[in-house]
Amino acid sequence: MEKLKRTEGAVSFNRAFYDFESGHLLTPVELQNYTVVQVAENYYRNSFQNGSHLQYCDLEITLSLSEGLRCSANRDWEKVDKYSAYLSFRGERHDLRSDGSCRFQTVAVNFKDNPNASLLNEIARKFTDTRVASLRKLTLLFSALVSEFWITGQPYSHQRMDALITEILVQLARSDLPAAKAGVLTTEEKLPAFMNYLDTHFMALRSPEDLSTQFGYTYSHICRVFKKQYGITPGAYLLNKKMERASALLAEGESVASVAEQLNYTSPYNFSRAFKKWKGCSPRDYAKDNA
Repeated sequence: MEKLKRTEGAVSFNRAFYDFESGHLLTPVELQNYTVVQVAENYYRNSFQNGSHLQYCDLEITLSLSEGLRCSANRDWEKVDKYSAYLSFRGERHDLRSDGSCRFQTVAVNFKDNPNASLLNEIARKFTDTRVASLRKLTLLFSALVSEFWITGQPYSHQRMDALITEILVQLARSDLPAAKAGVLTTEEKLPAFMNYLDTHFMALRSPEDLSTQFGYTYSHICRVFKKQYGITPGAYLLNKKMERASALLAEGESVASVAEQLNYTSPYNFSRAFKKWKGCSPRDYAKDNA
């Protein structure tokens, strides 16, 4: 992967195929189902804001690998947490910014006339109210895709890139974020969806307030109806899920640092403090007693 730019503030490893000023394709990668117009990985050591630009590709996915990234596309700015992705579509005015250091990867594609094009319509339908997708699995898929571009000349590289992009799109289309028109359901009717979201995303979730972003209700309202139905707040439920998984991982011999990272804590210290408060002993003592 070519190193396009290194300054005091940023390093960009990039295969960019767009002239963003004209919107012209330069040397895109042609796959069976897609035209790949950009694959990029960027690290900014200080705050940054790229210039507002018109989105020329069918779909651009920006995966945040750190905290602090904010994005917009003809809409209010949205926070993109670590391991979450932001989607923007053709014809939108797209912006990115960060108040501090940040790292993110970007994949931008055009769809060819094939059955996979229906995925674009489904993804656009799902991500009308919010453009932020909190899907931990995307991190592994993005990493594999970027690596495939980085190491050129591998056998069957184009076939693998095509398959990885399709898998990313399928994960987005299958995500349990409700479609925009699903808002006719009452909060009580959506309680199973709230619970399912916590059950399937608890390792990546940092705060139960993400339910508000995903479902379009205030967190205080969700918390009230959730506790009335289940006798526990979403925050307590999320903590229990994390700590139960932490206990299992520690008993299996995982390090404190590894468990903290897997459960998306900001540091091993914060994880250890939460674990001790929940379990009554430190993670290291628990691991020693349950080895």
